[in-house]
Amino acid sequence: MNGLGFRSWPDRLALKPGVARPLWVEFKRLGETPTDAQRENHALLRALGQKIVVCDTYEAAVEAYEGHRG
Repeated sequence: MNGLGFRSWPDRLALKPGVARPLWVEFKRLGETPTDAQRENHALLRALGQKIVVCDTYEAAVEAYEGHRG
């Protein structure tokens, strides 16, 4: 999602069949947290009713996706 003009947006947009709202995923290295700019974009997306998760492992992302209900 970090194309031209889209810096600090979540890394992935997950679409799940049968679920109206997407799941945004921010991947961080183990123990790291989002930057200030990333937190601002996350807040903007949440204010628009979007679901965002920050994951530091692949397994955490899969778990978030599997549990996502919109």
